[in-house]
Amino acid sequence: MKILSLNVRGFGSPVKWRYIKETIRKECVRMLCLQEVRMANFSFNNCCRLWGDNDIDYFIVNKLTDQEGFL
Repeated sequence: MKILSLNVRGFGSPVKWRYIKETIRKECVRMLCLQEVRMANFSFNNCCRLWGDNDIDYFIVNKLTDQEGFL
């Protein structure tokens, strides 16, 4: 099983979305961990759009200190 973990340092850029989507597809990633997403309203729909279908499960760990959360 391939796991991809990235510190994205903000997730608003279309370039980052494209890179992650291409990497998921190309490397057959089964689990994706994103740090420092910095999107207050990251939703199930965002996850489906990133992953490529809706056969997913996700959870968000909000920031515990002054550091960003974990998706």
